[in-house]
Amino acid sequence: MGQLARSGQLTSIFAGFAGPSRARMPKRTRRSTAAFRLTTSTVILKRMTVDIEALTTLSERQHGVFSRSQAERCAMTEGQWHSWRNRHQLVELHPGVASLPGTPLTFRSRVLGAVLASPKGTVASCRSAAALLGCWSEHLGPVPVEVTTPRQGARNLTGVVVHRPLDQREIVPLRLHGIPSTNGLRTLTDLGQVVSDDVLRNVLHAALTRHVVRLEELSNEALRRRALRRVGPSALLRVIGANLSPQGFVASELERMVVAFIASAGLPEPERNYEIGVGGRCFTVDLAWPLVRFAVELDGRAFHADRFDEDRKRDVTLKVHGWDVHRYTWKHATVDRAWMLGAIATTLRARGMPLTPASAARASKSTKNRSQLARASLMVGNATA
Repeated sequence: MGQLARSGQLTSIFAGFAGPSRARMPKRTRRSTAAFRLTTSTVILKRMTVDIEALTTLSERQHGVFSRSQAERCAMTEGQWHSWRNRHQLVELHPGVASLPGTPLTFRSRVLGAVLASPKGTVASCRSAAALLGCWSEHLGPVPVEVTTPRQGARNLTGVVVHRPLDQREIVPLRLHGIPSTNGLRTLTDLGQVVSDDVLRNVLHAALTRHVVRLEELSNEALRRRALRRVGPSALLRVIGANLSPQGFVASELERMVVAFIASAGLPEPERNYEIGVGGRCFTVDLAWPLVRFAVELDGRAFHADRFDEDRKRDVTLKVHGWDVHRYTWKHATVDRAWMLGAIATTLRARGMPLTPASAARASKSTKNRSQLARASLMVGNATA
C-alpha cells in the first residue's frame, strides 16, 4: 500500500469503483484493485452475517427472550432486527425485546421480557416476585407480569403491571432464575398494596416456611416503610398481628382451609393443635374431636416430609390407646375434598359423634360407596405396611 501511495496510484484504486475503466489501468494496478475489492466485500459480508449460534445460546440462557442491544453483540444490526421482525424471523414481545420463532414462552419468559423492555434498574416485583421466590400457590390464581421500574424513562407495556415507586432506588435486587427481582422483604412489604389480606397471609406463611424471610426482620422493615406512608407495609403488619400466637406464626393455610370447609359442611368443629397424652408422652395433632377420640393430621410437605417414619410410629401409638387417626394432603383437601369430607363424616358417625341431618346424609352417601371406604381405610394413620 505504501508503494502504491508513493507511486501516486492509491487515489486511482479508491476511485476505481466509479473511476477509469480497467483497460486504461496498468496491469499491476488492476490486480491490486481486484484484491482490494475482494477483501472489502469479505469484511462487509462478515459484518452483515448474524451469529445464529450465539443468538440461540443467548435465547436458551434467558428463558427464550433477548433484547435488541443483546442481539447486536451477536452481530445483528438494527436494520436486520427490523427486517427479521417483518419477515417473522423474530417474534417481538415488546419494543426491542423478541424471541426466536417456535420458542415456548413461559411465565419466566414474560417476566424477563418485561424487565428487558424497561429502563435500567427495573426488577420483577409484587406477585411476580412472590412466584419467583416460590411463595405463590396455584390456588391463589394466575400470576400477572409485574415489574417495578424507575420513574424516569418508564413506559407502559402491553400485559404488564408497572409500578413506579418514589423509593425505587432503595431496592436491593436479587437474581432469581436469572431474572432481576425484589428480595423477600421488599416483595412482602409491597404485596399488601395489590392483594387481599387472605392472599397476603398465604404468601407470608409460605415465605416463613421456606425461610425466605425472618419474621422479626420483616416486621422491622414493615414498620420502617410504614413510617414513609406506604400502603403495603400497613397491610402486612395487619396480617402479622392477626395471625400471631404465643408460639409465633403457626397456623398453616392447609389447616385453615380444612377447618373452613369442615364447618361449611355442618360437621362438628374440631379442636386445633390438640395435645394428647398417652403412654407417658404428649403428642400434638392438627385437628381432633376428643369426645370420640378421632384426630386428623394434615401433611403439608414443608412440615412433615422429614418426619415420615416418626409420624407413622406416633399414629400406631395413638391407635393402641384408642385413637383413630386420618392423614390427608393438600391434594385431598382441594381435588378430593368431597371424598375427604365423606370419610371424616363417616368416621365421626361410626365413633358415636352426633351429626346434623346434612352431615349425616353426607356420611350415609359415603358409606354406600365402597371404593371411598377402601380409600379412607388407606388414610388411617395406623397402617402397618
